[in-house]
Amino acid sequence: MIGTMLIAGALAIPVLIYLLDHPLLTLNAALVLVLLPVGLRVEPLYTVATNGMVLSALAGWMARPDRHSHWPAACVLLALLIGWAVLTMFWAADPVASRRELIAWLISFILLFLLICQVDSLRALDRLMMTMGLFGWMIVLASFHAVLFTNYDFVRRLRVLEMNENSLGVVLLLMLPGILWPVLRSTGLRRAVLMVLSVVYILCTLAFVALSGSRGSAISLVLILFAFLLSRSTRPWGLVGLALGAGGLMVAPALFSIVLQRFSEEDGGETGGRGDLWEASLNFIRDQPFTGAGVGNGPTALHDYIASITGIFNHRMDLPSHQPILEVGVDIGVVGIALYVAAILAALWSFATSRRAWAGIPGAPDGYHMIVAGTAAGFMGSWFKAGGIKNNPIFFLLLALLLLPACLARAQARSRAGRARGAARPFRRLEAADA
Repeated sequence: MIGTMLIAGALAIPVLIYLLDHPLLTLNAALVLVLLPVGLRVEPLYTVATNGMVLSALAGWMARPDRHSHWPAACVLLALLIGWAVLTMFWAADPVASRRELIAWLISFILLFLLICQVDSLRALDRLMMTMGLFGWMIVLASFHAVLFTNYDFVRRLRVLEMNENSLGVVLLLMLPGILWPVLRSTGLRRAVLMVLSVVYILCTLAFVALSGSRGSAISLVLILFAFLLSRSTRPWGLVGLALGAGGLMVAPALFSIVLQRFSEEDGGETGGRGDLWEASLNFIRDQPFTGAGVGNGPTALHDYIASITGIFNHRMDLPSHQPILEVGVDIGVVGIALYVAAILAALWSFATSRRAWAGIPGAPDGYHMIVAGTAAGFMGSWFKAGGIKNNPIFFLLLALLLLPACLARAQARSRAGRARGAARPFRRLEAADA
């Protein structure tokens, strides 16, 4: 046993050195690990590998002699939120749940911070988008496997890799920028091939969202495709996607029967049964506006408030609000809500005001803002009614995509200024020698 541990330690040392020497690669690997579906996780190896990869990415960035940190308003506000969440541990009934929730906040925040600091060039952005694209195709292949090799009968909601049925569409949609970005960055035959692949991905997303039966994801997908129509750079995907959806409804209506049935049944009403949860959450926040239940303790503390409104959920002792802002409020009060909402608005403002700075980056394609804006609009449509996504890495990845244009433009300007100073030094030395 000791010998095995020594061998494993000896093998881990060069791997660790390599990871520290390639912080951007490590960051992309950490992103894949934190997003990995439950069905692919092997505990406790997964937790050790994920935490180790995130810490390695942070250590690798800190070891860079030329590192630069960006602290946009959204990151400052989220850091304050996490600091306030730490204080709420003093009155939390379950410190173990608090510690687990804080770790989730910290991991997502570290990934966000490292993304906006390390993705400082179009080449680095290419690598991030490639990672997202590969992850999206992995989910597509896993969905095909679930349909073809798991006795799926097309009359129940599709479940892939033990993911929640509503999460499948959300993941596929948020990986869409990683599929479309390479098309914008390519020309000629390569662009044509990547365009065909992107259309295939959209078609697969349409099919698997329909089979998952997720109304939120279906609405989000339609929002994205209509948003793409607003810009010339993304209009082909919007037109093709809507045409494929309409054609699918006419040619293969059975493919959409699950999601259409869920729309027609109106199970739980327009909010999908979340109205009672939201009412209970508002009542809780009204009674404990400043303290909340303590970070990570909201779902447990909310149970009695839900039970006072409806008995449908009595079998669940840890049911969240299924609305991210309300979940934050139940956990850490109105201070948390203010910081959380302000961080989201700051990220949106940064994105909206960064178009001119983005246009000043040599080689930056025009379509980035429309791709991310459309994806964000669709994602937020599902996010609004989602449970347990307030600090999910997938949401923080969206925040990073919103913040990246301004941060990347700042990094490029700093790089140009550094090169200009370097070019001026030889002339100063010559002038000093002549004097």
